[in-house]
Amino acid sequence: MAAMREQRAEAEALLAYAYVQARQPAEARRALAIALADRRDVSSVTLAAALDAVGNRSAAIRLLRKLPPVLLAQITLDPRLENLRRYFYST
Repeated sequence: MAAMREQRAEAEALLAYAYVQARQPAEARRALAIALADRRDVSSVTLAAALDAVGNRSAAIRLLRKLPPVLLAQITLDPRLENLRRYFYST
């Protein structure tokens, strides 16, 4: 049961990003709220992408700044973070 909840939170963060791309901001905010409720179960990179997609860039950058150095490579590799890259490295 716990594994299902973890997967749901991650899936909702992914959906939030997808809903923004599909121009459905209300659905994106709803999905993000669910993901944030169980944020410990969501990848920081996925959550940052969703936060940025719905317009909360500052929260996304704060979240990425907490990543351990070994995971920072994901910022340069993940296409969902393309818009965040210049802000992340300039602040």
